[in-house]
Amino acid sequence: MYKKGLCFIVTLFLMIAMPATVSAPTCTTFTEGFVDEHLVATYGLEFAQNYSQSFGVREEIWNLFPTNRAGEILFPDYFGGKFIDDNGGIVINIVESAANGRNAMIFNDIIENPIVNTQMVQFSYRELHHTMEMLGDFWENNPENIIRQGMTWWKIDIIGNRIVVGILQDYFESVESLISGSILDSPIIVVERGTPFASRVNRVYR
Repeated sequence: MYKKGLCFIVTLFLMIAMPATVSAPTCTTFTEGFVDEHLVATYGLEFAQNYSQSFGVREEIWNLFPTNRAGEILFPDYFGGKFIDDNGGIVINIVESAANGRNAMIFNDIIENPIVNTQMVQFSYRELHHTMEMLGDFWENNPENIIRQGMTWWKIDIIGNRIVVGILQDYFESVESLISGSILDSPIIVVERGTPFASRVNRVYR
């Protein structure tokens, strides 16, 4: 089981700051000393050391991908995102259907690092963010739709390689019966019971 507190923070950062094409991220606003002190106290020394090393690895990963004229990263179809694992290292998601020998070779030098692992997934990072945008547009433009009224939050689950949509308890049974043929009828989406509080948070941060 991955450390959910940290993974939630990482996933929330990806939701807030990184659409399908994004400006290359920077970690200069965080000092390694602060990160290490906090993580040592919370997760232990080994985790904190690996996590500190992972900053450089993350920059290496972003540098593998081309950018457009605005400096936004153009994520390839075979990249499914990345996350921090139980040991503070990085796991790179590789899309099985889009990856071939040549594509996978782009990560060869990086995965030689002992803190880096890979896992095969179904959906690309671009597909995840495209689905997030579709859900956002649906929520904004369909105020009378019962599914929209029941949607309390939606987020990217990088580890599970899915979009998780929270539905208010009072709406859940009604929405569940309407999923077939709706915007929620997709293998990339998982529906869960949500809360009103999460709804307010989502509208600020999605």
